[in-house]
Amino acid sequence: MITDSNGCNSGSGQIVISSLNETNVGPNFNAWYDATSGNVNVVINKIDNAKATITIYDVLGQSIKQIEEENSENNKIMIIPAQFIAKGIYMIEVATKQKTSSGKLLIH
Repeated sequence: MITDSNGCNSGSGQIVISSLNETNVGPNFNAWYDATSGNVNVVINKIDNAKATITIYDVLGQSIKQIEEENSENNKIMIIPAQFIAKGIYMIEVATKQKTSSGKLLIH
């Protein structure tokens, strides 16, 4: 039986729990929010100086910020101003011409 936040019960249906990109098939990256500066820092590894597109999505899947880096170097810190982004959980995606990776980003 499943009970929602309103107290309604349901005994039918299925619950499917899935995860995005459990396997790392795209560029390896680290992203974190720096509360002191109000920026999101992103470090991308192993992209062979390819163009990288970094996109931040809200919980509804809408793109709220996108930047492109031409000829990105490995381990270069890219800074994304995040003062306009409300506190919450977001998805961040790093894409090159051939591969894409994503992960969670917490703005606090």
